[in-house]
Amino acid sequence: MKDKSKIAKTGKADGNMKEVDEALKQSNAYNQGLIDARLGPLVPIGPDGKILEVNKPTQVITGCASEELIGSDFSGYYTDPSRAQAVFGDIRLPDY
Repeated sequence: MKDKSKIAKTGKADGNMKEVDEALKQSNAYNQGLIDARLGPLVPIGPDGKILEVNKPTQVITGCASEELIGSDFSGYYTDPSRAQAVFGDIRLPDY
């Protein structure tokens, strides 16, 4: 009996994880659609200053592929990287 209850619980957990995974995929696709719909450059930056995503206009302006941009430090694309980092530190939103 105990084994069956563990299997039932595991099956339910796996089902919930599949639902969560599917919802996350849909959310990511929606967010990517918003980024791609932007006609001008759009570069979301993480709290660590790394580029999270780019759209096509950003790739055109920088001359870099998305694979090259994503994960790199945003400040490296400015003429004065140290100033870009300082400004980023000043305007960064608090963690929530």
